[in-house]
Amino acid sequence: EHLETLVLARRNNYVDYTQNLFEGYETRLNIGTFTFPISEQVRNDTRLKLAEPVLVVEIGTEAIAYPLAMLGNTATNDVVGGTKVVVLALEDGPSGAAYRAQLEDETPLDLVYDPDIKNWRDKATGSIVDLSGSIISGPLQGQHLLPLSSRYMFWFAAAATIPNAQVYQPAS
Repeated sequence: EHLETLVLARRNNYVDYTQNLFEGYETRLNIGTFTFPISEQVRNDTRLKLAEPVLVVEIGTEAIAYPLAMLGNTATNDVVGGTKVVVLALEDGPSGAAYRAQLEDETPLDLVYDPDIKNWRDKATGSIVDLSGSIISGPLQGQHLLPLSSRYMFWFAAAATIPNAQVYQPAS
Protein backbone atom coordinates (compact mmCIF):
# COMPACT_ATOMS: atom_id res chain seq x y z
CA GLU A 1 0.00 0.00 0.00
CA HIS A 2 2.94 2.38 0.65
CA LEU A 3 5.22 1.36 -2.18
CA GLU A 4 7.15 4.64 -2.07
CA THR A 5 8.29 4.01 1.54
CA LEU A 6 12.05 3.76 1.94
CA VAL A 7 13.76 1.47 4.45
CA LEU A 8 16.91 2.73 6.10
CA ALA A 9 19.43 -0.13 6.07
CA ARG A 10 23.02 -0.74 5.15
CA ARG A 11 23.56 -2.54 1.88
CA ASN A 12 24.19 -6.26 2.24
CA ASN A 13 23.43 -6.06 5.97
CA TYR A 14 21.16 -9.09 6.05
CA VAL A 15 19.82 -10.13 9.44
CA ASP A 16 18.41 -13.64 9.73
CA TYR A 17 15.46 -13.09 12.05
CA THR A 18 14.86 -16.84 12.27
CA GLN A 19 17.94 -17.00 14.52
CA ASN A 20 17.99 -15.96 18.18
CA LEU A 21 19.79 -12.61 18.01
CA PHE A 22 20.45 -12.67 21.76
CA GLU A 23 22.11 -16.09 21.90
CA GLY A 24 25.45 -15.57 23.63
CA TYR A 25 24.61 -11.96 24.53
CA GLU A 26 25.35 -12.37 28.25
CA THR A 27 28.66 -14.12 27.48
CA ARG A 28 29.69 -11.31 25.13
CA LEU A 29 28.86 -8.70 27.78
CA ASN A 30 30.72 -10.55 30.52
CA ILE A 31 33.92 -10.64 28.46
CA GLY A 32 33.57 -6.94 27.68
CA THR A 33 32.37 -7.17 24.08
CA PHE A 34 29.84 -4.37 23.73
CA THR A 35 28.20 -3.25 20.50
CA PHE A 36 27.80 0.24 21.94
CA PRO A 37 30.07 2.67 23.80
CA ILE A 38 30.54 1.96 27.50
CA SER A 39 32.72 3.88 29.95
CA GLU A 40 35.92 2.35 31.29
CA GLN A 41 34.61 2.89 34.82
CA VAL A 42 31.59 0.66 34.11
CA ARG A 43 33.62 -1.83 32.04
CA ASN A 44 36.05 -2.24 34.96
CA ASP A 45 33.38 -2.51 37.69
CA THR A 46 33.99 -5.94 39.22
CA ARG A 47 31.34 -5.97 41.94
CA LEU A 48 29.19 -8.25 39.77
CA LYS A 49 29.44 -9.82 36.33
CA LEU A 50 28.49 -7.16 33.78
CA ALA A 51 25.52 -9.21 32.53
CA GLU A 52 24.25 -10.17 36.01
CA PRO A 53 20.47 -9.53 36.15
CA VAL A 54 19.63 -7.19 39.04
CA LEU A 55 16.53 -5.58 40.45
CA VAL A 56 17.38 -2.02 41.50
CA VAL A 57 15.26 -0.40 44.20
CA GLU A 58 15.82 3.35 44.51
CA ILE A 59 14.18 5.37 47.29
CA GLY A 60 15.31 8.93 47.85
CA THR A 61 19.07 9.09 47.40
CA GLU A 62 19.69 5.40 48.14
CA ALA A 63 19.73 2.69 45.47
CA ILE A 64 20.38 -1.01 46.05
CA ALA A 65 20.89 -3.58 43.30
CA TYR A 66 19.66 -7.06 44.21
CA PRO A 67 21.41 -9.80 42.17
CA LEU A 68 18.42 -12.04 41.45
CA ALA A 69 20.35 -15.21 40.61
CA MET A 70 22.26 -14.91 43.90
CA LEU A 71 19.02 -14.45 45.86
CA GLY A 72 17.38 -17.55 44.36
CA ASN A 73 13.84 -18.32 45.49
CA THR A 74 13.53 -15.97 48.46
CA ALA A 75 11.89 -13.08 50.17
CA THR A 76 14.66 -10.65 51.09
CA ASN A 77 13.87 -8.09 53.78
CA ASP A 78 15.91 -4.91 53.69
CA VAL A 79 15.75 -1.16 54.27
CA VAL A 80 16.21 1.25 51.35
CA GLY A 81 16.08 5.00 51.91
CA GLY A 82 14.59 4.44 55.37
CA THR A 83 11.74 2.27 53.99
CA LYS A 84 11.33 -1.39 54.96
CA VAL A 85 11.20 -3.37 51.71
CA VAL A 86 10.81 -6.99 50.69
CA VAL A 87 12.24 -8.24 47.40
CA LEU A 88 10.54 -11.36 46.09
CA ALA A 89 12.92 -13.29 43.86
CA LEU A 90 12.63 -16.36 41.66
CA GLU A 91 15.72 -18.08 40.30
CA ASP A 92 13.86 -19.31 37.22
CA GLY A 93 14.31 -16.44 34.83
CA PRO A 94 15.54 -14.90 37.11
CA SER A 95 12.77 -12.53 38.05
CA GLY A 96 11.79 -10.38 40.98
CA ALA A 97 9.64 -7.59 42.36
CA ALA A 98 9.99 -5.10 45.21
CA TYR A 99 7.31 -4.12 47.71
CA ARG A 100 6.90 -2.34 51.02
CA ALA A 101 7.22 -4.92 53.79
CA GLN A 102 3.83 -4.00 55.21
CA LEU A 103 0.26 -3.65 54.02
CA GLU A 104 -1.51 -0.33 53.49
CA ASP A 105 -2.89 -0.49 57.06
CA GLU A 106 0.74 -0.93 58.26
CA THR A 107 0.32 -4.64 59.09
CA PRO A 108 3.89 -5.98 58.85
CA LEU A 109 4.55 -9.07 56.76
CA ASP A 110 7.28 -11.65 57.25
CA LEU A 111 7.38 -13.63 54.02
CA VAL A 112 9.24 -16.84 53.28
CA TYR A 113 9.39 -18.72 49.98
CA ASP A 114 7.45 -22.02 50.04
CA PRO A 115 8.82 -24.36 47.33
CA ASP A 116 5.80 -26.66 47.56
CA ILE A 117 3.44 -23.95 46.32
CA LYS A 118 6.04 -21.85 44.44
CA ASN A 119 4.86 -18.68 46.21
CA TRP A 120 5.55 -16.86 49.47
CA ARG A 121 3.86 -17.46 52.80
CA ASP A 122 3.44 -14.91 55.61
CA LYS A 123 4.82 -16.52 58.78
CA ALA A 124 2.26 -14.89 61.09
CA THR A 125 -0.98 -15.52 59.16
CA GLY A 126 -0.13 -18.27 56.67
CA SER A 127 -1.47 -16.06 53.86
CA ILE A 128 -0.03 -16.81 50.41
CA VAL A 129 1.48 -14.03 48.25
CA ASP A 130 2.35 -14.34 44.55
CA LEU A 131 5.07 -12.50 42.62
CA SER A 132 2.60 -9.79 41.56
CA GLY A 133 2.11 -8.91 45.26
CA SER A 134 -1.44 -10.25 45.41
CA ILE A 135 -2.42 -12.13 48.56
CA ILE A 136 -4.17 -15.09 46.96
CA SER A 137 -5.25 -17.10 50.02
CA GLY A 138 -5.43 -16.99 53.78
CA PRO A 139 -6.82 -14.42 56.22
CA LEU A 140 -5.33 -11.51 54.23
CA GLN A 141 -6.70 -12.74 50.87
CA GLY A 142 -7.71 -9.96 48.49
CA GLN A 143 -5.16 -7.46 49.77
CA HIS A 144 -2.07 -6.46 47.84
CA LEU A 145 1.47 -5.56 48.75
CA LEU A 146 2.37 -1.96 47.90
CA PRO A 147 4.77 -2.04 44.94
CA LEU A 148 7.94 0.02 44.94
CA SER A 149 9.50 1.60 41.90
CA SER A 150 12.21 -0.76 40.70
CA ARG A 151 14.17 -1.52 37.55
CA TYR A 152 15.14 -4.92 36.17
CA MET A 153 18.38 -4.62 34.22
CA PHE A 154 21.85 -6.01 33.65
CA TRP A 155 24.43 -4.89 36.20
CA PHE A 156 26.44 -2.85 33.65
CA ALA A 157 23.32 -0.78 32.90
CA ALA A 158 22.72 -0.17 36.61
CA ALA A 159 26.35 0.80 37.17
CA ALA A 160 26.18 3.20 34.21
CA THR A 161 22.84 4.85 34.93
CA ILE A 162 22.69 4.74 38.73
CA PRO A 163 26.29 5.44 39.80
CA ASN A 164 25.42 5.49 43.51
CA ALA A 165 23.85 1.99 43.38
CA GLN A 166 25.15 -0.37 46.04
CA VAL A 167 25.10 -4.14 45.61
CA TYR A 168 22.95 -5.95 48.18
CA GLN A 169 25.00 -7.89 50.71
CA PRO A 170 23.13 -10.41 52.86
CA ALA A 171 23.72 -10.08 56.63
CA SER A 172 26.25 -12.64 57.77
